[in-house]
Amino acid sequence: MKKPVKLLPFFSRNLPGSLFLFWFSLVLMPRTIFDLPVSPVLYDRSDQLLGAKIASNGQWHFDQTDSLSYKFKQAIIQFEDRSFYEHTGVDPRGLARALYQNIKGEKRQGGSTLSMQIARMSRGNKNRNYTQKIIEILFAIRLECRYSKEEILKIYASNAPFGGNIIGIEAAAWRYFGKSHHELSWAETAMLAVLPNAPGLIHPGRSREALKKKRDRLLRRLNTAGCIREEDMNLALTEPLPLRPSPLPLEAPHLLNLLLGQKKEAGYFKSTIDIRLQRELNRIAKEYMTYLQARDINNVGIIVTDTYEDEVLAYIGNTPELSGQHQPYVDLIQAKRSSGSVLKPMLFAKALDEALISPLSLLKDLPNSWGSYTPKNYSKQFEGLVPANESLYRSLNLPFVELLEKYNHEKFLTDLRKMGFTSLTRSANNYGLSLILGGGEVSLWDLNTVYGGMCKTLHNFQANKASYRADYYTAPKLLKNEQKKKKRARKSYDHFSAASIWQTFESITALKRPGSGNDWDYFSSSQKIAWKTGTSHGFKDAWTIGTNGRYLVGVWVGNADGEGRDDLIGIKAAAPLFFRVMDIIPRSNWFSAPDTELFDQNICAVSGFKATDKCPSSNYLLNEKGEELAFCTYHKWFSCTEDSLYRANKDCLPGETLQSIAFFSPPPREKYFMNLSGRAIEELPPLHPNCGSLDAEISTVEFIYPPRNNFKIYIPKRLNNLRSKIVFSAAHSLSNEELHWHLDNQYMGSTKAFHELAFDCLPGIHQMLIKDKKGGERKIVFEVLEKK
Repeated sequence: MKKPVKLLPFFSRNLPGSLFLFWFSLVLMPRTIFDLPVSPVLYDRSDQLLGAKIASNGQWHFDQTDSLSYKFKQAIIQFEDRSFYEHTGVDPRGLARALYQNIKGEKRQGGSTLSMQIARMSRGNKNRNYTQKIIEILFAIRLECRYSKEEILKIYASNAPFGGNIIGIEAAAWRYFGKSHHELSWAETAMLAVLPNAPGLIHPGRSREALKKKRDRLLRRLNTAGCIREEDMNLALTEPLPLRPSPLPLEAPHLLNLLLGQKKEAGYFKSTIDIRLQRELNRIAKEYMTYLQARDINNVGIIVTDTYEDEVLAYIGNTPELSGQHQPYVDLIQAKRSSGSVLKPMLFAKALDEALISPLSLLKDLPNSWGSYTPKNYSKQFEGLVPANESLYRSLNLPFVELLEKYNHEKFLTDLRKMGFTSLTRSANNYGLSLILGGGEVSLWDLNTVYGGMCKTLHNFQANKASYRADYYTAPKLLKNEQKKKKRARKSYDHFSAASIWQTFESITALKRPGSGNDWDYFSSSQKIAWKTGTSHGFKDAWTIGTNGRYLVGVWVGNADGEGRDDLIGIKAAAPLFFRVMDIIPRSNWFSAPDTELFDQNICAVSGFKATDKCPSSNYLLNEKGEELAFCTYHKWFSCTEDSLYRANKDCLPGETLQSIAFFSPPPREKYFMNLSGRAIEELPPLHPNCGSLDAEISTVEFIYPPRNNFKIYIPKRLNNLRSKIVFSAAHSLSNEELHWHLDNQYMGSTKAFHELAFDCLPGIHQMLIKDKKGGERKIVFEVLEKK
């Protein structure tokens, strides 16, 4: 509600007069001048109108204006009260003239000053009589004692009726002319100045000519008074009256609703929004909806934040200008939606801080299951071993499920809640490892807050002498007058080190812009952007969030009712819109590396773990915990002939000069999928013909399917009521090795190089054994269940 204007008692030196005024103020005078509901009104950072809602009493009534235009002040004084600056609330000559004309029976006049009109309006425009006139006179005198002339003009202009359900000059200017009263022409201002005197004239078809005559008389009076030049007056006289009220701007309706929900009070909201950017994003979103709606996708949400100033610059809560269908009133910045893969950068940064990985560490991308949870990559392919940073920017799923298991999903859930993800309210066991692939719901607002906290950490790290503050992870400001309490800086970090954030952002700059081709990074017009996409299970949510250093852009695309679509994929649906927004965002300098937190470490150039004497090593910058990184286990020593063509040892080649060579030798499953995906690795030299039984330790075999012991296999029945066969697969560390297969102690056949066989298995528990010719073997127990 609007804050009431208080009236204080007036005391004069004259005791009887003082006592009378004191009694009058207590008994007859209202304690407030105006106490009417006002419209919630939203402005941008430069006081441009973004939108408004009608007040609770059904009127358009903006809060009291801070300033009046020169044009309106001159127009209202010339029309209503030409001696306004000379009198003290009452114009005796005007009253006498009105009384004389009323006695003679001529046209009734009130002789009221603007102060007396305020008195009448505040008392509900009661029937005019001599008693009411006396009350208005006393009210006006008291008003003049309390307020300056400029304040009285503002009170009048903000509360005068302007026809229909419109109260106040600013609401009238927007409703009739679609702009602020400061931007009105002389003709428009003059029309509004005459309306409070006869507000019914504004209605279409009702005395429109009378309204124009009143306006034109005022324009001529303004010219006579020297307020307007004659040529300007002549132009103003030709301007037509407005045909109908204009719709108010509707640039950020969801933000206005959000602020009303937070403040629980109508009134003036000066936001941090940049109206030019807001309008441009509304236009872009509206255009992009043509593409989306052709694919039955109906809603978007966009938020842009200046992370230097910690302010929201644009807030598109839903699709602009949609009709009532497709739930356009849902604020999709605040809505809770499945996160998809947008939490992966946070796990990546946490794993860096815990020294579980370096950005180059190889992560397993292998088929696996955890109970009934069997995640897959979007491509439905597996690549064996993939560097962590590549797993991140390509958004591979299996490596991050493995990493979450290693980090601990309960700890990660606690971390996310501390960062500010308020919607993750279920237990850790309920989310399980699916938490990293969209098993939990987050809002674009919380996501923007946390990514913004990461940006603010890097911005302020050097300026704050390598220190941290917990308030980096508080929500950005939406109101210009909002004050955030700053907490004392300290050396330790609450969520991520600056080093891990910087390396995380550097990792996700490698992702190519959609539709740009492989050379996008090399275009001179490109800017460095760290960005991440996400797609929820069932293709219900498409996300993209990223930063160019200063500005953070978050995009959600989908259907507000949760209906999935095949095209609802982050890289296809959200990323193109994200880059259209990024194209109009000002460019920015990239983050400076937090050098004081990065130290040279000797890591394996192939595996990305700490180098051993077997590894080709290189120096790489890691955080202070880099010393705790695990050693590489993928390189092994092999004894080879001097020309490196064969593996051998002294027993089979006595007298020969041999050398030890370290080779990258991953386990069979990893090697199998690496080769299958085109990540070819160097093969070990073959055994020397004289060394047929050498290296039993590399003669290893592993199952690919079933992936683990006690695995349950569900088989459907075909149309002819026959069971489908189960395809078993395995891998060997030596590419041309022959394997022999045994099911429940019965020999089933052999395979060479490509190890895959199909068997018909009855429901029940079975055992599979595979052997190579050197004695290497692997056994697995599995259960077959028949689908009903």
